[in-house]
Amino acid sequence: MVNKKRISIILPVYNEECILGENIPKIISCFDSIVGEDYEIVIADDGSTDDTPDIAKNLAGGDSRIKYFKGSSSRTRREILGEVIPSLESDIIAFMDMDLATDLKHARELIDAVENQGYSISTGSRWMKSSKTKREKSRFFISLAYNNFVRLLFGSRIRDHQCGFKAFRREAAIALLKEMGHSKRRGWSWDTELLIRAQKKGRGIYEFPVCWNAGQRTSFKFVADCASIFAYLIYLRVVLLLS
Repeated sequence: MVNKKRISIILPVYNEECILGENIPKIISCFDSIVGEDYEIVIADDGSTDDTPDIAKNLAGGDSRIKYFKGSSSRTRREILGEVIPSLESDIIAFMDMDLATDLKHARELIDAVENQGYSISTGSRWMKSSKTKREKSRFFISLAYNNFVRLLFGSRIRDHQCGFKAFRREAAIALLKEMGHSKRRGWSWDTELLIRAQKKGRGIYEFPVCWNAGQRTSFKFVADCASIFAYLIYLRVVLLLS
């Protein structure tokens, strides 16, 4: 990609035709106020089968700051980030969920921690004392069990390993992605593995409380996904012990 920007914001999408046109202007307004025009938005499409590609291309055609990136249709959640990040040249790379579950008022803190405070990674957290969240009870308990299990298994200091609101220094992200590689088994644990490996390497991570409102849609399948998630975490523990 040409015309290097100060910040790249990646929006991983899969069949987001209903919210893409509505939420992109909100993100533009937010980052205009934070960094002026020195940023780019990368709509990273992970094999959408609805009108998402056409809407995204139209948005990109109308604003030079918006890019469209078509992934390899891996459908393994967030693996597309491993595809798109190396193609970006910005010193700071962030990503957020397209449904804007995390309030955009936290964007300034997200970027500032990496750009000005020396952290390699910054991440929103739904599990800190002053976090404010709204979600179904079932999702609440799944998330609680997951994060406690990760903290116990890996000795992680992070409270929320899966919040879709993160920023990185490019060099840190590239190094960690090189270690992680691409995996069809990793699924929902992409964020977790990156944070675990970052801690193991001594990377500075800034975790901060956010206001978060669960989206209406979820592709999570309780029995099948829980089984694959915990199996992968055990596998990762063994890999890291042997490395």
